[in-house]
Amino acid sequence: MARSTCMLVCMLLGAAHAVDGAANETCVPQFGKESRPVVIAKSGDGLSTPRDLQFHPANGELWVASADAGGDASGNYIIRNPGTPEQTTTLLQDRIPFHYQDNMAAFTFDKEGKVLMSCQESENRYLGLAAGPNWFQGPTAFELYPCDGGYGRLNADGSCDVMTVSHSGETCTGDDCYIIHSDMLHESPLCMGMAHDPGAVTGTTGFNQINGRTPGHIVWYHDGMRGKLMRFDFDSLHGTEIIDHRFANIRRYVDVDVKRRPGVPGHMVVDEAARVLYVADTGNKRVLRVNADSGRFLRGAQCVPDECYPTNLNHTCADTQQMFLTREACEAGNCGTCSRDTSAKYECYAGHCKSGVCAGADGFGCYTIYTETGDMFEYELWGCTDYDIFTTELESPSGIALDGRGRVFVSDYDSGVIVAFDQTGTKLAEHHVGKGVSGLEISCPEAGECTLWYVNIDSKEVLKLHVDDPCVASGTLPPVPSI
Repeated sequence: MARSTCMLVCMLLGAAHAVDGAANETCVPQFGKESRPVVIAKSGDGLSTPRDLQFHPANGELWVASADAGGDASGNYIIRNPGTPEQTTTLLQDRIPFHYQDNMAAFTFDKEGKVLMSCQESENRYLGLAAGPNWFQGPTAFELYPCDGGYGRLNADGSCDVMTVSHSGETCTGDDCYIIHSDMLHESPLCMGMAHDPGAVTGTTGFNQINGRTPGHIVWYHDGMRGKLMRFDFDSLHGTEIIDHRFANIRRYVDVDVKRRPGVPGHMVVDEAARVLYVADTGNKRVLRVNADSGRFLRGAQCVPDECYPTNLNHTCADTQQMFLTREACEAGNCGTCSRDTSAKYECYAGHCKSGVCAGADGFGCYTIYTETGDMFEYELWGCTDYDIFTTELESPSGIALDGRGRVFVSDYDSGVIVAFDQTGTKLAEHHVGKGVSGLEISCPEAGECTLWYVNIDSKEVLKLHVDDPCVASGTLPPVPSI
């Protein structure tokens, strides 16, 4: 349930503590010559374990992923007027947080702040499932544009429909309200990170050759269950009135390996202009750069025998020929698809079939579809992806953020440092803020220097880095290199 509180600025400053200062090889204005963490919010009064944070693009509120394993206390912790005497906070939850927000690892807004998409480090164990987890998890979408004292759907004409509700489901405004999900896709439990990609377009390269998908609802995703990079296009959201998951495109990039470290998110961020996705691959102790427009469709991810994809068995990434048959040709060959009912005979684990005709001679395996499907639903395996390693200097990279001025910031959970790199991966400086640092966010005024905000999982705090002694950066940082 939502809560609200006011925090005095003296409490915030009193909570600040000096730390080992920045180890600066060159000036990074967010670190300055001397700076210190200032606590903005801490565990209690609605905040559980903070793991990610982002400013709402539409109104400047600071939103925090408040995680609770089990889900009852999970939700979006909202800080209004952060770090000021007027600061207030509230916890905004779905009425079923133990599913839609369970142990939230990460979230991201679209560019305008109309939609928030979150993901959960969860196997879906709620309500004491006797058979154990059912892995019915994946990214969730909520329409949360600020709307007449609540949050809701921004319409094309500029009007807004309040979609926050009371516990009984009636329209509600204020802090004691709940949210209702507008969409959810279920092919990826144990998410560790995600990022919205406003410049991505799905196009017609997939199995169904679909035109005209609704733009703006594409996110990149770290699937911690199977250790692969994924991309979800929600297409048109089903809304709060019905539940219909047949409109979506899902891509699993089989050649981009990522490794989950339980309890430590591996966050992501997109450089929209450069079309580069940065991935904190925590378990593999590295940060990846991925060309967000690269890759090729290989085959459908559903349980479809390899006979449907004869050219895929011996293909190379240099091939230019069409690498798949049409849906009509495949169905004419009596190639079937798996459902939850039929997947058991193929020894599926968390939707990944390991034997039988559906296992796939190409070694990619196949994946059970957990929700209803139709001609507008595509679940695909992609490969031939262009990516490289940005850095291996960190033991446990977790948070990642761009300042839009040529710097990439990465937090190291174990060592407790935030490191600033240029866009080539060259280390500029670092600042020690304490073990447990994870999600990062940067706010930049129209004039003046940017401020670095972050969460600490171990201390259960939301903080910002306050610069006491500024420095002035000089010179020009190098551009983003090609991948």
